[in-house]
Amino acid sequence: MAGTCGVHRITLKAGVDEAEFERFAVEEMAPAFSSIPGLTWRFLKGERGDRAGKYLVLWEVESVEMRDLYFPVAGEGGAEEFERLEEELQPVPQRWAEMVASFSDPSFTDYLVLSEK
Repeated sequence: MAGTCGVHRITLKAGVDEAEFERFAVEEMAPAFSSIPGLTWRFLKGERGDRAGKYLVLWEVESVEMRDLYFPVAGEGGAEEFERLEEELQPVPQRWAEMVASFSDPSFTDYLVLSEK
């Protein structure tokens, strides 16, 4: 089964301290969401290019079937199974919502993993 990667741009809410957001994303959000079976959550910050200084989340899901279990319809919220898992992780998702203005990004893209090397 081929895995998938979802690429989602992040916009912070006005007044959010970037250092505090980065600490939270790395130390709390990434480990919490990576604890969901079949999911790896990577937090990225642009270093060069058009998006330098801007944030991105890269979701890696072990298979298309697993992605569809959690997110059955493109561009919509999570399925009941994902929402149940997310509820177990509170207050982490709630804190994320307090800091982030837009997620999931409406121009996201899911990619099939064609090669690991």
